[in-house]
Amino acid sequence: MLTIGIIGGKGRMGAAFSKFLREQNYKVLVSDRRTVLSNKKLAQQSDVIIISVPINVTEKVIEGIVPYIKKSALLMDLTSVKEPPVKAMLKSKASVIGLHPMCNETTFGPGQTLIYCPARPGKWVKWIKETFGEKGGLHLHKLTARKHDQIMSFAPAIIHFSEFALGKTLQTL
Repeated sequence: MLTIGIIGGKGRMGAAFSKFLREQNYKVLVSDRRTVLSNKKLAQQSDVIIISVPINVTEKVIEGIVPYIKKSALLMDLTSVKEPPVKAMLKSKASVIGLHPMCNETTFGPGQTLIYCPARPGKWVKWIKETFGEKGGLHLHKLTARKHDQIMSFAPAIIHFSEFALGKTLQTL
């Protein structure tokens, strides 16, 4: 059985992933600011490591665990920007796949979209598809980290523009 470690697993999205993976009968370890288990120990004990911390500390957290990750492991992050974390994760010897759930922690689950960015996927794409797609019911979309970031750079502008247009329309009416 795989052991999955979630750094930041007490936060909202980390806890949602923890619950989701436990429901699939995976052993899930959690490290966070107030846990006895350290990030280092979690990295050493896990087959899959998910980084679920605020974006401003993501690269620092990754750099702190790189020396302790097994070569056979999978390293993933959950940030909304992919290129910098993926670049940091590639400094490890592990397989690397960036993730971006296109939902929040309250809606995470079947029917939602999960973007995955395989940078050095090794054997793990099949596991991602089975765990999150087939068993988990998520819609998976594969993008490169660069393409993801190009697309996501437009998303906030489109959302704000549509809100502005709706407001102007209502004002005019």
